[in-house]
Amino acid sequence: MNEISIYKSSYHKSTYAADSSFIRTTWHTPDDMSESAYRQELINYFDCVKQYKPKIILLDAVDTKYVISVETQVWIAENLLPIYKEVGVKKMAVLLSTEIFMAASIQQAIDEGQSDEVETQYFENNDLAIEWLLN
Repeated sequence: MNEISIYKSSYHKSTYAADSSFIRTTWHTPDDMSESAYRQELINYFDCVKQYKPKIILLDAVDTKYVISVETQVWIAENLLPIYKEVGVKKMAVLLSTEIFMAASIQQAIDEGQSDEVETQYFENNDLAIEWLLN
């Protein structure tokens, strides 16, 4: 896959590979991040999804320290996750942090709003996630 950078901030970076219609997003969110800053980063990420319309996505949340509040989980489920269905995402792999609270908050946010059209799997290993996405 030949990936190009499509977004970069202090909190996350996204790349896109046109040959496989693939977005990879790596999150680096600190535990003291404000909720409004986190939501804005999510909006920026979903703007990339709307623009590039990937079929497969890898969310790397291994270095995530921010625990998503229940209110923001609901906001994500209601306002952002439907975008995956709109643009035609088929598969999403999520690399989760080993920190249980961070991993649980991310998984809850995704599971709460995920449509049946988007097949989602959670991984601890990048290579296994990529292999699953490409097959």
